[in-house]
Amino acid sequence: MSTTTVLNGEAKKRTAVKNKCRFPMMTNSLCPECLDVIEARINRDEGSVYMEKSCPKHGPFRELISPDPKFLDVEPLMDKMSRVAEDLGKKRIFRKLTIARALQSMERYFHQDRAPSGWTFETCVDFMMDFADFRKRFADNKARPKKVAETSHRPLLMASMHFQDTYNYQIERVQRCVVQYAALDGRLYPFCTYNCGPCHRGRVEKQFAVPLDRYRAMSAQKRRSGEHKN
Repeated sequence: MSTTTVLNGEAKKRTAVKNKCRFPMMTNSLCPECLDVIEARINRDEGSVYMEKSCPKHGPFRELISPDPKFLDVEPLMDKMSRVAEDLGKKRIFRKLTIARALQSMERYFHQDRAPSGWTFETCVDFMMDFADFRKRFADNKARPKKVAETSHRPLLMASMHFQDTYNYQIERVQRCVVQYAALDGRLYPFCTYNCGPCHRGRVEKQFAVPLDRYRAMSAQKRRSGEHKN
């Protein structure tokens, strides 16, 4: 039997972070002028999310973290998706019908008159499904950029993070971390503790991993069961 292990797909369904984001959130950041570590507050203002911080040397700063996408009601949409995912976890039949109906009901959260040129509700869903069904939709990592190049829109995802490693690991920063890993048992781990410091990644993966042969057998059985019920 192969010693290669993969995360148990069934266990993924049980993963859920039930607590909603509560603002304001406190964390640590850097002064953009002197790069000193300073306290920061993450808050929401009219749908957009900002980081507010003040450096003793260079004064206050306010930075936009996440703009409000005017054409999409994000929070109600995410609540709806969360409820649908919970329902799907309970159902064993008519799953495809449930998903189809859920997609139709989500159109109410999309505002065509505010959307970028060329974007429709179907475009938005297709864009999200590219991430959800990446392996089914694209043969490799080169296939998706090719598809994006053929569309009229140019979506861009940007993210940045002040990573910690063994040489600059700070407990205080870990205690104020706002970037979390969700394990399959619902526990949350600050990002930097997952990959360095206590390094929880190995333990968590070992806890929820199964041998590759067993995973393939489970996947095949699941497919047969789904075909039989459909």
